[in-house]
Amino acid sequence: MSFSFHDRCLGFLDAVPPDLRRTLPEGFQDQSLDFTSNDTLALSQHPALRMGALEAIDRYGAGSTGSRLLSGNHPLHTAVEARVAALKKTESALVFGGGFHTNASLLATVMALPLWRKPPMLMMDKWIHACWLQGRQDTPMVRYRHQDFDHLDRLIQQHRPDYTPVLVTESIFSMDGDITDLGALAGLKHRYPDMMIIVDEAHATGAWGPEGAGLVKPEHTVDLITGTFSKAMGCYGGYVACTAALKKVLVQKCAGFIYTTALPPMVLGAVKAALDLLPTLQSQRDHLYALAQYTRETLGRHGWNTGLSQSHIIPLMMGNSGACLALHHHLTQHRIGVSAIRPPTVPPKTARIRLSLRVDHQQGDIDQLVATMP
Repeated sequence: MSFSFHDRCLGFLDAVPPDLRRTLPEGFQDQSLDFTSNDTLALSQHPALRMGALEAIDRYGAGSTGSRLLSGNHPLHTAVEARVAALKKTESALVFGGGFHTNASLLATVMALPLWRKPPMLMMDKWIHACWLQGRQDTPMVRYRHQDFDHLDRLIQQHRPDYTPVLVTESIFSMDGDITDLGALAGLKHRYPDMMIIVDEAHATGAWGPEGAGLVKPEHTVDLITGTFSKAMGCYGGYVACTAALKKVLVQKCAGFIYTTALPPMVLGAVKAALDLLPTLQSQRDHLYALAQYTRETLGRHGWNTGLSQSHIIPLMMGNSGACLALHHHLTQHRIGVSAIRPPTVPPKTARIRLSLRVDHQQGDIDQLVATMP
């Protein structure tokens, strides 16, 4: 008997255990509290960003009309890239679509460049975001244990005679909220100067560091920095902060830049407004850090395990996916929005409720969350 593709899809869905199935939540639910949003600085509704988008759409229209190498390049691209480079203290920057798109297309391009003296070998943290694995393609790869730099050092020593090590990690990990010791990575770079280091600042850009610049500093000797405008900056799009020479190479070779429609002007207008605001928001960032500490301490006193969290991203480690879904359902019934994160998004037996704190949360909101817990 033959089966249609539709039937095969139904068979595939039937084989996915109920506690591992992903579903699309209904947007803008009636919640008294929301801990699901990555809008860390609450900028998505800020009047300056709204005005920036409106002014851009009034001047340039709704769409960019083409790729940046055709009709889609606007002065706003140049302005945003200059501000990103200044924020990250790099020679240059290049704006892409969303963060996933940025990282996957960047890595695929850099690994394929005919510039390596020895073939590159990717050395990725075990818990790296899926976008980086998507960009790996055929490049040889090893995975080091999460945040275990002794293990990473041994892998570098093992493979460096035949390969150029290319380390890829995140400054703040999106599901665990822990912070990478960038100073330790700089020490490795000092020992192995031929190594390339790529750091994803998706959850640090805007929310951490002086003027919201993130956690990577020039002294960390990071070769490539990526990030997104879709989290603390409340907009959309991604960036690569790099040397001027690499930017020119990416414009020539990066398929994810060359063959895609440019970001719409209204998005760039909002991004530019967000970048202008970041230096003025230190008191909001200080509130966020204090609130995160209060949240971890309060949850800990009530017996909840917040894992490795050191940031505004705080997991409630459940282990079992069924228990995770049960807590998610309980909180949803009480109009508290949280995210139930389960394998394969996270490693087996590490299902968790993910809390993403924002600057418009207060200690009373955390108290309400804890009081609602079963």
